[in-house]
Amino acid sequence: MRLPRPAASDYDAFYRGYVARCLKSDILAELAAQIATAERLLRPLDDTAARYRYAPGKWSIKEVVGHLVDTERLFAYRATSIARNDRTELPGIDQDQWLAGADFDRLALSDLLDEFTHLRRATVLFCRGLSAESLARRGVANGKSITVLALPYIIAGHSGHHLEVIERKYR
Repeated sequence: MRLPRPAASDYDAFYRGYVARCLKSDILAELAAQIATAERLLRPLDDTAARYRYAPGKWSIKEVVGHLVDTERLFAYRATSIARNDRTELPGIDQDQWLAGADFDRLALSDLLDEFTHLRRATVLFCRGLSAESLARRGVANGKSITVLALPYIIAGHSGHHLEVIERKYR
C-alpha cells in the first residue's frame, strides 16, 4: 500500500520542512530505509564516540538517537489516537525538558539504536494497516490541526533531518 502525499492543509506550517524532505514516492519504504541509514551511521560507534557533541550545548549522538525514539513514539501515538477516532486534544512537548529527564548518555548506544529500529518497524506496520478513512481523520495536537496521513511524513522528515545532521556534523 502506498500512502498519498498529504496536502499542506493536513498539517501545520511548522512541519512543512519535514514533509518536504520526503522525496520517495513510497513513504513506507522511506521510513523502512531510514533503519538501514541509522544502522550504517551508528552501529560502528562505541559508547565513548556516541557521547560526542560537535559544539558546546549541542546534544550528544546518544541524545539525538534518544530524541528520535521519543519523537517517533510521540508522533506514532498521535497517529494512533487520531486514527482510532479519539477526539481528545493531544498535548505538545518541550523536547529539551524531555531530553533533560532522559539521561540518554548513560544508556548503551546499541540499546538506543535497537529501540529505534524496533519502534520504526512497529510504526511501518501500523501505517500499513491504516484504512483510507483512518488516514483522512483529523485531530488536534499541540493546538494545531493534523491528519493521520501527515504523521508518517512528519516522522520520516524529522528522522531524516536528524540523521543528516549526524552524518554532517558528528562524523
